Amino acid sequence: MYSIGGGTLTNGSATVSPTITVSASDVVNKLYGIGMAAGYVNDAGTLVSTGNIVNYGTIKVEKDNGIGMFATGSGSTATNRGTIELSGKKTTGMYLDNNAIGYNYGTITTVPNPSNDGIVGVVASNGAIIKNYGTINIVDGSNLTGVFINKRNSSSKL
Repeated sequence: MYSIGGGTLTNGSATVSPTITVSASDVVNKLYGIGMAAGYVNDAGTLVSTGNIVNYGTIKVEKDNGIGMFATGSGSTATNRGTIELSGKKTTGMYLDNNAIGYNYGTITTVPNPSNDGIVGVVASNGAIIKNYGTINIVDGSNLTGVFINKRNSSSKL
């Protein structure tokens, strides 16, 4: 893990406290702007690695298609105890996939500006689970979604 603002990485786990500003994603070429990420599932669907990430600071997702926190694979977790600010088009606060588990104890919110279109607070897909104990405040824009759950995986426990 590399963080301009600082952070630690130990045995596949990362904790970050300062501010992270996320870059834009190039969806066509599968190059994603992600603030923090845990786990890796290859294109064949094979789990390669798991990880655990915790945000205590602020993640600013200001560019199009950016993602604040991403976790994939059974055993991977993403925990937000800080703030995730969403302001770019089609940005996502937490994206959980392939049986990963996400915990929100903090705030996931939109930041008012003219480009608030297609923003999603949390995506839980393919058996992933979100446990929300905080605030998800997705307002002031068009085509907005607080929590999107996609149960494509037949073994989903949602």
